[in-house]
Amino acid sequence: MRWVAALIVGWLVCLPAAGWARSTIEARVDRNTVGLEGNVRLQVEVQTDLRDGDRPGQLTAPPLGDWEVVTQMQQQSFINSASSQVLTLILRPTRPGKLTIGPFVLDADGKRLKTKPLPITVTGQAAPPAPAPPPTPGIVDLTGGDPGLSSRPQLDQAPDRQAFLVWDVDKQNVWLGEQVHARLSLYVNRGLAVVDPNLRSFSTEGFWSEPLPQTRPEAEQVVVGRDVFIRNTVSHYRLFPLRSGAVKLPAVHADLVLGDRSLFGGRRTKQPRDAAALTLDVRPLPTQGQPPGFAGPAVGRVTLQATVDRAQVRAENGVQLTITTTVDGLIGNVPEPKLEAPDWHVYPPTHDTQTQTRGRSVVGVRVSRMLLKPLKTGTLTIPALSLPYFDPGSGAYATATTQPQTVDVIGTVTDPAAASAPAGTATGPSSAPGSLSGASGDDAPTLRTIRTQSRLEPSSGPPWLHPLFPVAVIFPPLLWLGLLGLQRWRAHDAAGAEGRAVRRAGADARRAMEKLVEGQPPREAFAELSRLLIGFLETRLGLALRGTTTDVLRRRLLDADLPADLVAGITQELETCDFSRFSPGDLRLGELQEAVRRATELVARVDQRGGTP
Repeated sequence: MRWVAALIVGWLVCLPAAGWARSTIEARVDRNTVGLEGNVRLQVEVQTDLRDGDRPGQLTAPPLGDWEVVTQMQQQSFINSASSQVLTLILRPTRPGKLTIGPFVLDADGKRLKTKPLPITVTGQAAPPAPAPPPTPGIVDLTGGDPGLSSRPQLDQAPDRQAFLVWDVDKQNVWLGEQVHARLSLYVNRGLAVVDPNLRSFSTEGFWSEPLPQTRPEAEQVVVGRDVFIRNTVSHYRLFPLRSGAVKLPAVHADLVLGDRSLFGGRRTKQPRDAAALTLDVRPLPTQGQPPGFAGPAVGRVTLQATVDRAQVRAENGVQLTITTTVDGLIGNVPEPKLEAPDWHVYPPTHDTQTQTRGRSVVGVRVSRMLLKPLKTGTLTIPALSLPYFDPGSGAYATATTQPQTVDVIGTVTDPAAASAPAGTATGPSSAPGSLSGASGDDAPTLRTIRTQSRLEPSSGPPWLHPLFPVAVIFPPLLWLGLLGLQRWRAHDAAGAEGRAVRRAGADARRAMEKLVEGQPPREAFAELSRLLIGFLETRLGLALRGTTTDVLRRRLLDADLPADLVAGITQELETCDFSRFSPGDLRLGELQEAVRRATELVARVDQRGGTP
């Protein structure tokens, strides 16, 4: 039995009491020619004046036997005392030829208004009728359905013939950490409409949940038992069970406001509805066949891809290795790639993580970038990476691998830890103190006295009678005492200034580091970041670190009682800043922001450990 018959009966509605002196009705279609597999959009607009009158109105739809009603929508608006109602039908022709949509009739206030007939030309050939499938209990999707959700509740009849809520999942028997698609669906009888779902909040405890945008149609017609419902997706989640055993999706409560689907609306009622909890059987991952390096747990099919940005590089430069990890599961459970390359110095990687939709699948993607500096010349190999994971589809463990990468390194490798050679000492004969080089014998110069001729006359009187004698006696002690006091004051002030500089060294360094990302080019900012970190360590710890090699710097920091892991982090960060000066390509702002974050954390840790008081 066609849905058109039920639709025509639905049009015979009793319109609200109103005056129709200014009532109008209009019907229009979006096209006059359509293929047999195409659709036509039909809109019927009724405008009324509600200021007076009390006679009922009635709208009658024409026979639509040559058309299949795919979708119906209704809208209503009010401006002052005028009402506007729009009915939209998506129609699909059932046969080719010259078809006509007959007039819609509006009877109101003793008047009859009609729309014009709408001729439509349908092209194409009619397909032989397909045999009707036998009735199947449970939910049957009339619009093609969603093959992604196969574990729907099998019901002989609807729990409620007006409306009900239910969880739909694509699988109920899953592995620990396996991806599950779950939708909370609202089923409403085709003759009713939900004005306000008013869904209560709920928690998906026991699952890692990620809400997903709705990719299926907003409304679908389905059959439950003998009733036709409109199914709407209320919420769509990507779930990952966090524990094995029986894990439940929660019961959900909603206070629905239901109304009829007549063109002009009708009585509304508030009715509570509950979605029953749905239990998933979560199996633990098998221990048999588990590879030694399995961690995470990495569950879902994993793929790895590795590329380098250049095939040839000079020894004083470096290459960038990009590793792309893709999993049809939770990317947070997949370990970060670890690279052991004896021919390369590997710097800390940066990571970009995102979720992508590929067809009906949702996958997690992580792009890791790391800088590598060669330790020798020649054709060097970056080893292949491997990552074990559990494949829920096959129920077995597998390993994702990359291809090894080769790079030609030319030039001369410099040892960044080698200290510069000390400056040479001047050679040649040295002269003894007071001796004259090259002078001997008769060639020795004549020594002349610089002493003036002594005066033999007696002085004019005793010295204490001289007018400057008191000044000569009193002024030097006073001057000495003044200089001594000034020296002590300066020493005290310098000690206080040094203490203040030590105490605020960490805060000053962090503020300066955070300003590096505001406008300075990343390559120059890395050099400034290294300078700020060294300056902070010198001020805070009272050490001389500028111009030292990595080994000397590490030894001095360890002698200052800093923990070994903190010293390793500082030296690693300084090497990263140094390498940025010759890294290939343009540095990204994200790499600078990550380096600043690590450096400020190191500064905070050194401040907590303390230093020179």
